[in-house]
Amino acid sequence: MTTNFDDRLRDFLADEGRRVTSAAPSLDEAVGRLAPRLAPAGPRSSRRFAILVAAALLTIAAAASAIGIGSGLLRLPLVIDTPSVQTEREAVFEVALHYYTSRDGLSGVLARVPEPARIHARLPDGWVSTDSGMRNDLDGPEHAVTISFWAVDGVSLVPCVDVGDGADPPMMRTLDGLADAFTIWWQGDAPSEMWPDGPPPGQPSTTGPASTTVSGFRSRYIEVRIPDSLDTGECTGSRYATWRNADGVVRRHAPGEVSRIWIVEVGPARGGGGTVPAKSTPLLVIDAASRGELSPEGLTELAEIIDSLRIEAPRQQTP
Repeated sequence: MTTNFDDRLRDFLADEGRRVTSAAPSLDEAVGRLAPRLAPAGPRSSRRFAILVAAALLTIAAAASAIGIGSGLLRLPLVIDTPSVQTEREAVFEVALHYYTSRDGLSGVLARVPEPARIHARLPDGWVSTDSGMRNDLDGPEHAVTISFWAVDGVSLVPCVDVGDGADPPMMRTLDGLADAFTIWWQGDAPSEMWPDGPPPGQPSTTGPASTTVSGFRSRYIEVRIPDSLDTGECTGSRYATWRNADGVVRRHAPGEVSRIWIVEVGPARGGGGTVPAKSTPLLVIDAASRGELSPEGLTELAEIIDSLRIEAPRQQTP
């Protein structure tokens, strides 16, 4: 049925093309006369119909030799401008950052930066924005990726036991300090300087911090992997808490989850004072999490999203 309809439509368009061409003084006029006859078929718009219309226009172009290029009535080239399809959007997120004030160089008091950082993110086709970041909506959990933004002020030494407040907050005043807090206790099941007799069961494994930049700001890149064999039912409160946000929200990981983390030094150092001043830098943590490893295509898309981020740092104000 569809084939017969296509054949009849093709014949009709070809006949119309030849008829209006022979009667029209120019190709532009021929196209103008043919277009109203195509309008009734608008609701049937489809890829097949678009191909047929293109074929009809080519028929007009071929038949236009009867008008004559040499006569000047046919003006070449004929350009049909088609608006580009916008498949990418932008989302803007605001994240309240903080810094630590210190008067003895050791202790730290958390202080919120008066103005939030604004993050402009490109949303490729298939991605949607959420309250805390962005995610794709591809089918299948093995393809799902979630990107969230954090102002971390507590890292669990033992995620199966702690609840996001294990690391010493003053340690996290600086970019490298927070990067160390994410990595030195999380070395999987291998003995380390922090766990010479072997770590507690269920510890994450991490890659060493790598220096990079995000939106022109100094950054550290870390990969965190949660063991597939983890049984959260054996953890305190049946939850596996890896870090905590400054507003008390706890990050909970699931078995087999992978977090690709960028720690971004947003803006200049703040705070300090006293006899032993110690300044602190507002730090933004970007967490790109997936269940299992990403495909090469997924990694490429993620890298393009991170490269597209534009971060507006809070303006410096006198503390």
